[in-house]
Amino acid sequence: LVWKVDRFARNVEDHYAIKAALRKVGVKVVSVTEPIQADPNGKLMETILAGFAQFDNDIRALRTIQGMQRRIQEGIFPWHPPLGYLPPRAGKKRQPDSPDPRRFSAIQKAWKFFATGAYTKADIVRLLRSWGIHGYRGQLVSPQLLDHMFRNQYYKGILRDPWTGTEYPGRHFPMVSDEEFALVQDVVARRSHDVESHHRIHESFPLRGLVRCPSCQHLMTGYYAKGRRKRYAYYQCFNRDCSTRTRTYAAAAVHEEFEQLLTESSVPHYVALNLLSEAITAHAEKNAERIAAAKRRRATHDELDRRLQELIDIRVAKLLSNDEFTRQRERLRSQMDRIRADQATESNFTMTADEMRQLTESLSDLGAFWRSGGLLTKRGLGRLMLPAGYVLQGVRTAEQGLLFRTIGTFDGRSSDAVPSIKDNPNTLIAEIRRLLAIIRHGRESYKQAA
Repeated sequence: LVWKVDRFARNVEDHYAIKAALRKVGVKVVSVTEPIQADPNGKLMETILAGFAQFDNDIRALRTIQGMQRRIQEGIFPWHPPLGYLPPRAGKKRQPDSPDPRRFSAIQKAWKFFATGAYTKADIVRLLRSWGIHGYRGQLVSPQLLDHMFRNQYYKGILRDPWTGTEYPGRHFPMVSDEEFALVQDVVARRSHDVESHHRIHESFPLRGLVRCPSCQHLMTGYYAKGRRKRYAYYQCFNRDCSTRTRTYAAAAVHEEFEQLLTESSVPHYVALNLLSEAITAHAEKNAERIAAAKRRRATHDELDRRLQELIDIRVAKLLSNDEFTRQRERLRSQMDRIRADQATESNFTMTADEMRQLTESLSDLGAFWRSGGLLTKRGLGRLMLPAGYVLQGVRTAEQGLLFRTIGTFDGRSSDAVPSIKDNPNTLIAEIRRLLAIIRHGRESYKQAA
């Protein structure tokens, strides 16, 4: 029983395909408000009514597309905006998207860094993660997301009609200028054809792949120069377009500058202890909310799985066409995949007393930890502290990772860093885990050397 023919199917092909499948198992379709006889007149009327249902459905789809095209022509993006912007709060979308106060400036800075050509995609991904930038569903920023973002003209204020390919100026505030967008496209094109330089590791050059040229900001490499009695270690920029590429910097002076930053970044034991405790507490509180949300997601997942099984049963009974079954199955599977992707871990992060002691000791004297560590320990600590490296003679102004940035503003008691900890507990815990792994590796290497 159906209320009307257009409630049974929305196009003529599906109407007769489903009706034929039902007829094979002895089921007749009856419209309550439209009595249709089995004679030729009734069949004609049924075809007309099914055709009107399809016509109505097609008109609705056309009007929807036309409405979205009108929004684009008016400079309004009709869909959810890309990362860095927020849609209007409620109602139909008649106003442009607004900059996201938590993400806009950080993503804008990432565009400017990448436009210089001195930073790789991996550098930008590390920077965004260290700034606590996540996707809309909480997932980590990935190279694939970065690829999509750097090719999206929305960020320079242009909207593209996907049906006609026509471009229109958007009314939203652009994140980058036309010139910056063009520079990024040039960098992306060159990086897709060129193999990024590989920086070989060497005991004498722990900052290779981390220290950047003060002129062009490209990564510098290390080499030995032969003297009368011994060889001398230097860092040098080999970028062909650099105006100071022939200038060399003594490795000892470069290392001394970085070690000075480590010394200045060290904190007393009690400050490190309170910071770690705050981070663990914030992570546990955040995780409690995620556990409750995870339970709700699991219930939704189970319901979707039940509906998928029902759909399969209907298909086995040949009550659905192949196209309709595939469409419905993919829709359900897509929803289930999103739920699985959003599943949060239900275990809180904890540390043993020995691990806490190792962390506080290392954070209270980072310079000594650096000097006593092997090459991989030094490189790991450097990358954790400065995710995208630093410009020589400007190490104090470099972008630090979340953990060390938080340490710099944490006084151990009441601190401006506490809101930052509560806003990014999971990223902070991830960096604490990395530091703990670096410490463990350093201790194991020291035992093997001894």
